[in-house]
Amino acid sequence: ERRLLRYAPHSIVKVVLRHKFTVARGKDPKAVAVEIEESVVERVAEGSDRGWFLVKPHREKLDDVRVQRLVSELAAMPVAEFKPAEDPKAQDLEPPQVEVLLTSAGVATPLVVRFGASTAGNRRRIAQVPGMDDWALIEERRFEDLPTQRKHLRSDVIFPFSREQLKSFAIRAPGAG
Repeated sequence: ERRLLRYAPHSIVKVVLRHKFTVARGKDPKAVAVEIEESVVERVAEGSDRGWFLVKPHREKLDDVRVQRLVSELAAMPVAEFKPAEDPKAQDLEPPQVEVLLTSAGVATPLVVRFGASTAGNRRRIAQVPGMDDWALIEERRFEDLPTQRKHLRSDVIFPFSREQLKSFAIRAPGAG
């Protein structure tokens, strides 16, 4: 099976996500600017605060399962076909729609994958791994299922604490009977 990247998901300790979006500027609806949202996520392996944390632009505990899903699904991402590289700007790769950098423990240089435009009637998406001569085409549904923005990595838990951190817990509802 042809895969987009080859690495051991359990060895990843840092993930950088860059997501491109457009912002309206001024009163003219056609005046838009391209901005990049960058999120840096790191894994903490020691102490009571174990798990994945957003460390840039601010510090926040993330859902460990969602971050690990991103890391694992990228490691298992199959390539539908390869095609010769073309003009990156024409394929929405400069800047890319989404760029993911994965850093393994003890390795200084991250693995990088860039996702560009949809092709083939929105059924496939172009993916570029720096250093590869060809571009990979992956199934669009696989890309759409990836949690590639920090909002996709946040926990839905209302009270983010563990039993070890909890000393007492009380709910007061005056007038509730």
